Amino acid sequence: MERILDIAVGFAHSIPVCLVLLYLGPEPVYPQTTTGTILGAVSDSSGSVVPGATVTATHVDTGLTRTTVTDGLGRYTLPQMPIGRYTVKGELRGFKTAVSGPFELVVDQKLRSDFVLAIGEMSETVQVEGVGATLLQTDQSDVNQIVQEKEIKGLPLNGRDFFSLLLLSNGVQDTSNDQGGATTNVTFSINGMRPESNSVTLDGVEMSSIRESDVDMRPNLDAVSEFKVLTSAFSAEYGHTAGGVISIQTKGGSNEFHGSLFEFLRNDSLNAANFFRNPVSPGKAPLKQNQFGFTLGGPIRKNKTFGFLDYQGYRLRKINEGFARVPEAALRDGDFSSLLSQGIGIYDPDSPDGASQFQDLSRATPANPQGLNIIPRSHFNSFGHYLLNAVALPNLPDSYPFGNYFVRQQRRVNQDEAGLRVDHSFSTSDNMFARYRWSDSLLNDADSLARPADGPSPGIGGGYGDEARGIPQGGTHRDRNNNLAVSEVHVFSPRLVNEARFGFHRYRLDVIAHAFRQNLAEQFGLKGVNTGELFSGLPAIYLNAYNNIGTDDFKPLYFRETSIQFNDNVTLSLKKHSLKIGGEFRPRKQDNYYALFPSGAFYFYGVKSSKSSSFEGGHELADVLLGYPWYSWHGRRFSSPVLEDRQYSFYVQDDWKLSEKLTLNFGVRYEYATPFFSPGNEMSMFDIAEKRLLIAGKDGVSRYIVRPDHNDWGPRAGFAWQIDPKTT
Repeated sequence: MERILDIAVGFAHSIPVCLVLLYLGPEPVYPQTTTGTILGAVSDSSGSVVPGATVTATHVDTGLTRTTVTDGLGRYTLPQMPIGRYTVKGELRGFKTAVSGPFELVVDQKLRSDFVLAIGEMSETVQVEGVGATLLQTDQSDVNQIVQEKEIKGLPLNGRDFFSLLLLSNGVQDTSNDQGGATTNVTFSINGMRPESNSVTLDGVEMSSIRESDVDMRPNLDAVSEFKVLTSAFSAEYGHTAGGVISIQTKGGSNEFHGSLFEFLRNDSLNAANFFRNPVSPGKAPLKQNQFGFTLGGPIRKNKTFGFLDYQGYRLRKINEGFARVPEAALRDGDFSSLLSQGIGIYDPDSPDGASQFQDLSRATPANPQGLNIIPRSHFNSFGHYLLNAVALPNLPDSYPFGNYFVRQQRRVNQDEAGLRVDHSFSTSDNMFARYRWSDSLLNDADSLARPADGPSPGIGGGYGDEARGIPQGGTHRDRNNNLAVSEVHVFSPRLVNEARFGFHRYRLDVIAHAFRQNLAEQFGLKGVNTGELFSGLPAIYLNAYNNIGTDDFKPLYFRETSIQFNDNVTLSLKKHSLKIGGEFRPRKQDNYYALFPSGAFYFYGVKSSKSSSFEGGHELADVLLGYPWYSWHGRRFSSPVLEDRQYSFYVQDDWKLSEKLTLNFGVRYEYATPFFSPGNEMSMFDIAEKRLLIAGKDGVSRYIVRPDHNDWGPRAGFAWQIDPKTT
């Protein structure tokens, strides 16, 4: 370009890794449990404890059974039970058999079902009236809320998004910037903590991004059996930070075939026209939203193997509406004579004193016979002139209070997601499940300020911050997710149960501008900007009185994240103590790319076309036409190299049943998380104290550069006291 390249350009070649580490923020909490516990006590009609009684829990839908025997105090515990509906049976020779249920066992719940055995024959059965299990939380001290299938299906939800039900929990605040599409990630604050402090898991496997802990997937509503929201006072099983935990459980198959088929349509037929949002062509904004899919579950092999399959599609076609201020037609052609009445002059920065007012007699008018404030076309910068004329012309009066251009921007969203789950029972003491989910979402916003499709150029849109005015930046936003969970529960004895789990989550995000791979800046006169595919398109043009034009600040943007986890949890019942011991290993990797102003950014404030001595007059659009920005940027890669970390944790939790009404919860957790490191040691940091550059893996510097923290111990203590049958 003739003049813009004469301006000093700042290059952001790299950012110190210390900034990247600060950016990554705190780590989320990691839950371990996808099962529940059934416990209770057996007594006779006189109130005496009954040791040696056989207690059997049966899963109503799958036929899975688990048996144990009461201890010397008449107590029993059935840990690591798959969630679902159960009946519980208590029996002992000389007493009638007692049966309670069916009742619902939910995730991470300690559900109490007590029995009173009456003297009689075992062949006689007594059905315990009511639910047969207390609904009070009498054995845990954490603060939580369970949202079950009844609430998930029964409550009206916008877009069938069950995450809306999180707001029913105490202390939960929605912090999402919902763009009305399926690609919008979910963020929320719990008890005032930052969204990055939360964790969201699907069947015990993390499905949040490493970068910001956004929720990457939104499972089909009909495929979710329940979810639990833990807000405070966690056991030692949970750790890392003080945010909340959302544990989501998917549905499995049963001995009976069941399924659903659905289609939800939302359109503009019953919408009212909004006059204030549509002054150009009054009427309704087009809207068409379809959500459709199915679920199918049933036995693969009765009482042994069960399958559940689901799919959901989402299609959205709508118009985003908003206001903008775009350059007037006369100003685009260098005619600033309308400013004369305001005493504003446009001056030639190339004149000897920088104080010569522009004049073009060939375009003089009776109102302006001397042609003042008209820039001769011979002075136009080719790229600046092209850019201003690529923007849509005003369609509202200049005096309109919200802007002179009403934006009608087309938005298209396509999302598909599916899941498959298989549960298998090897025996009454060994069962497992494997579950895989996949999603692919694509959001496409048209360039908001571009002329019609046959206009001169793509890539003309609002700049950073214009979303607040109802003008999302144009381009495509595609994210893809893969999530796998495999879990196996083995009962070594009625008092010793082990759960092992493997998890895998991969997140991929691509955000690009419509002008990507098109060297438009080079084509229209701006040299030295489109130096490769990652630097294609148009620069960002920042103005004061008008909407920013050109490309987005950070496009293209690519995120690639992979998280793997290995968990093992052992539950041991010892008289009054229920011990849970477990650990986790989690290797994580992220390979992200984004650049700050990859195609350049130019800031125009009207300084160059003002008087050089006093800065009187001048106009930002005149500076654009002349090719003189106040300052500019041309950035390179802003993100870090490939980064990895390793996370280790170990815990012991003891729930001590001090009496029938008082349970003490004690635990301790140890965690070690390595700092992020680059496998190729592509990290450096300047040590101010030693006044030297630290390079990973060189001269005695570790690959982490910073010192790891080996002292993260977290003690936990709480109690649950049942004051009376209705209060705990």
